[in-house]
Amino acid sequence: ITDELVDQVLPDGRCEFVADIARPLPVALILRMLGMPDGVRADLTQWVRMIFHGRSVEEHLEGYRAAFGYLGEWLREAIERHPDEGMVVPAFLEARVDGRPLTFDEMHSMSMLLIGAGVDTATSQLTHAMRYFAEHREARARIAAEPAVIPAAIEELLRRYGIANITRVVRHDMTYRGVAMKAGDL
Repeated sequence: ITDELVDQVLPDGRCEFVADIARPLPVALILRMLGMPDGVRADLTQWVRMIFHGRSVEEHLEGYRAAFGYLGEWLREAIERHPDEGMVVPAFLEARVDGRPLTFDEMHSMSMLLIGAGVDTATSQLTHAMRYFAEHREARARIAAEPAVIPAAIEELLRRYGIANITRVVRHDMTYRGVAMKAGDL
């Protein structure tokens, strides 16, 4: 998937990294892992944007509801018709918790978590890593010269740029450290 994305921008000799690589890569990976059709890529990207970057609680919830609804319908169909597609559905069907199979609600919830945690977080992480390499040419040169250090570099970048995106809603108008916030703001 990465090779395909890079091949698309290679003829130009440059790219807008977030739009051309960091956003589409995690979506494509999640779609492949789940065994979902590529045709939902644009919708999934939009839903995740709304969930994590919505400008209001309503927009946030609209993205969540759209993703939740689509994923529920798709998952039910995938279990019935194509239980061996992708990596995730077969794993769900084989999984046991205290000896019992997963419920549909558990599978649905875990699928939403995979989308929610996997797409926006990976996009942010890729963006931070690329910015680091853009600002630290010596690190980029070392990676190119010594590919064996890549696993350690990944671990360091994950540690250095840990991503945690927890949405909070302001309960009442207030000022915190000089920043005015209104009730309902994210």
